[in-house]
Amino acid sequence: SHHARVSRVSKCRWGSFEAVRQSMTTRQNVPLATLTTLKVGGVATLLAQVTSVEDVAAAIALARERDLPFYVLGEGSNVLPSDEGYHGVIIRIAIPGLSFEDKGTETLVQSGAGVSWDEVVREAAARGLWGIENLAGIPGTMGAAPVQNIGAYGADLSNVLRSVEAYDADTGT
Repeated sequence: SHHARVSRVSKCRWGSFEAVRQSMTTRQNVPLATLTTLKVGGVATLLAQVTSVEDVAAAIALARERDLPFYVLGEGSNVLPSDEGYHGVIIRIAIPGLSFEDKGTETLVQSGAGVSWDEVVREAAARGLWGIENLAGIPGTMGAAPVQNIGAYGADLSNVLRSVEAYDADTGT
C-alpha cells in the first residue's frame, strides 16, 4: 500500500473555502456550559458563530459597537469559564474546509480554523498519510492547534506546520 508522510501542514486559514461560506449567526444569553467540554460556566451576553474571516471582523465590530469585550472560542476544550458568566461577546470559530494536495514528496493540508483537529488526523490516516497520528484524540480545533502547539508521544505540530494565516483584531487584517 502507498504510505506518504504528512511532512507539512501548509495552511490553517481563517478565510478559506469561501464556496461554503455562511453568514455569522448570533444568539443572546447563551449558557457557556453548552459550549465547553467541561460543561461549566454561566451565561454569555452574546454568542457570534463565525464561518469566515469576514464574519470574524463583523463579530469584533459588533462587540466594539456595543462596547463589550470579546473572547475567541473553538470547541471549548481548554477553557474553564466562570459560573458568573461572561459579559461580552463569545466569538465561536466555525470556519469550515479541509483539503489535501499531493506535492510529490509531501502532502499539503489546508484547513479552516473551525475544523476539529481529530478530523484532520482521521482524514490524514484515511489517506494513508503518517506523521501526525500520535496527535489523535487531542481535543480542539485546527485554529487552536498552532496556539497550543499540540504534542504527544514524541510528535509536535511544530514539526509539520508550515504556515498560519491569522486575523489581527487590532489592525483588521
